[in-house]
Amino acid sequence: MGWFGKQAEDVVDSDLKSYYKQQTLQEKPAEPPRTAAEVQPQSATLESLTQPIPEAKLQSRDKTVSQIAMDNCVEYEKAFSNCLLRGTLWERFTSCPTQKTMHDKCVELQTLALQVLNFEQAGDDETKMKIKAQADDLMIRHVPNLTITEANVEAFKSALSSE
Repeated sequence: MGWFGKQAEDVVDSDLKSYYKQQTLQEKPAEPPRTAAEVQPQSATLESLTQPIPEAKLQSRDKTVSQIAMDNCVEYEKAFSNCLLRGTLWERFTSCPTQKTMHDKCVELQTLALQVLNFEQAGDDETKMKIKAQADDLMIRHVPNLTITEANVEAFKSALSSE
């Protein structure tokens, strides 16, 4: 029994029933025979799926400065996500403004650092990775405990200008 004590057949229009029966009774045209290559799936094998992806293929995509800055600020992004998921009711209601501000400030500082260190002009991937690590190290040295204050920002900028 369905809703309100009716069967599904009672609710369906009789024209719709006859159309459905007509469609299901018609014979489908026979498909031409397939070759062995068409029958076997062309999907990846288990062995190919479990093989590690070569490092060159992972880093072959050119990332922009903002994407690299986001990579370097993953701790702040994680804190922001955790706050949105597990924070107090007030934090979730106000969208975790403290954590969001910290994340945005981190991305801003990392973007500035990558621009000052000439990330975009770096030719090869190895140089780009060194610049990314250098910007991340600056952040780690000048922003302890993942708390970005105005004093930390000034120290970061002064250290950046001396590099």
